[in-house]
Amino acid sequence: RAIQELLSNATRHGDGDITVALAAADVLRLEVSDEGPGFDASRVGDTDHLGLAGVREQAGLLGGGFEVGRGDRGHTVVSVWWPLNGSRA
Repeated sequence: RAIQELLSNATRHGDGDITVALAAADVLRLEVSDEGPGFDASRVGDTDHLGLAGVREQAGLLGGGFEVGRGDRGHTVVSVWWPLNGSRA
């Protein structure tokens, strides 16, 4: 569900290329970035950002985490991670 929401947001709000990275060790980490202008991460959970709030909540319920940041060119980067094999993120 997280990747579906993040790709949906990136295609609606971002411009240009979308990059998806997935890595796993003790933690499964998903990162989606786009070439859009970015946005204020403190707005996650506002009426127009409920999908991101859902991703954050689901990650937390599974012992993981969620972070929205800006890339080196100011674009949006969203990272979500979940523990694997009983570890804590």
